[in-house]
Amino acid sequence: MTSSRLQSILAWATLFLVLVGIAVFTYGHGVADWRYQLADLKEDPLYLRGPGFTVIGGIVISAVVGVLALITKAVVRRIRPSPTRTGGGLRWRWWWLLTAGWGGYFAGIAVATAGGGPILRPGTMRLELGAPLGTVFDVPATCETVPGKPAVVASIVADDDRLPSLQVLDRVTGAPRWDGLAFIDVAWTGWEQPIAIPGLPDRPPIYGIHLSDPATGDLRIEAEAIPFLRAYGYQPVDNQVSGGSGTAHFLAGRGRVSLYRDLIVDDPWPDSYELTVRWTCDLGATAPSVAPTPHPAPPFVAPGPSQTPTPVPPAGVPVTIQLTSGSELLTVGVEGATVASVEEPIVRGDASASYEDGTFRLEQALEVADAGRVVDATFRFVLRDVTAGTVILLPITHGTVGPFAVTVYNDLGAEPVPVCASTGDWRWPTEFRPQECREAAWLVGPVRWVAVP
Repeated sequence: MTSSRLQSILAWATLFLVLVGIAVFTYGHGVADWRYQLADLKEDPLYLRGPGFTVIGGIVISAVVGVLALITKAVVRRIRPSPTRTGGGLRWRWWWLLTAGWGGYFAGIAVATAGGGPILRPGTMRLELGAPLGTVFDVPATCETVPGKPAVVASIVADDDRLPSLQVLDRVTGAPRWDGLAFIDVAWTGWEQPIAIPGLPDRPPIYGIHLSDPATGDLRIEAEAIPFLRAYGYQPVDNQVSGGSGTAHFLAGRGRVSLYRDLIVDDPWPDSYELTVRWTCDLGATAPSVAPTPHPAPPFVAPGPSQTPTPVPPAGVPVTIQLTSGSELLTVGVEGATVASVEEPIVRGDASASYEDGTFRLEQALEVADAGRVVDATFRFVLRDVTAGTVILLPITHGTVGPFAVTVYNDLGAEPVPVCASTGDWRWPTEFRPQECREAAWLVGPVRWVAVP
């Protein structure tokens, strides 16, 4: 009798622990899912979390558990009819599992809801652009707290949307990011009207290259300037967070955007600089939702009207290619068409340039390249055996130091127009085939200038 009673107690204790474990597990999911919902990250592809995923999965699991329980019960009854019960035994129900699971989940949702969603707090952001710029400026900012933690700031967004935003903690849990460092987002800042940064020198424009009508091969060139903050990649170095304030340090390095004609000759912007972002948030006040900053449309100065394009001569298509190099060696080949009538190159800087056997070549001494000197050479030539559908590949090989840029120009108008470009530096593979210059339609037909709306 005592042994039977002890077995019953152990069975009930085991069942209780299982049910509590299920409830605790689903409770945690309920809290987390609803905080993702409150933080408006339920559909963020980087999180893939939210009540929708869990509820659908829970319904499927519940249905499977119910079907399996009913099938198991029917099989057991057929094989071994239930004996007459004498009392005191464990009589559990399969639906207790579902009650524990769903009960814990909705309890978690209730707790997360009671804790509240993220709160927007007013604050300030200071950007310190270190040497060689030495510029400091302050801007109003809006701080966003973690759901259920009104005194824990997760992100800071400048009220002027041309400036970057900063994420210092996980926006849902408030835990440090996976690397323990802050993340700065400059992906779409300042395209329409770059913010005026004190002391920043002007930079030559960069031309975006866009195919307006692939069916006809009609080309357009849109003039647009990459803003200063967007021209760099930012590597986090360290950060400190204390309550509603903190500091984050980044090393900014120039990025090479291959879809643009990146002028690296006489570029007044530094190759790198140190960026320090300091912020202070007022944890005792609330701020309105962040609204996009209105900016006037930038003035667009289009080139003068082009003359009627020169007819394509039967002997081939006139083309110009410019090699710009901070390396000791830069070579560019041409595959898919025949190069002919190459004129003497125009060389800038103490360098040598030549063309031989389908390869354009630009060289300078390694010691001056290592010191940071950039040279360039411009070649004019005729491209034969080419039509709008011809695929042209330009394999590039460069040396062991410095950046490079290869720009191809359409030469059918009054002035050469850049239509494709590839840029990089010595850290890239020693040979690759840029995809920007594959279609000869860029070269065999006229191009037109279109103002950025």
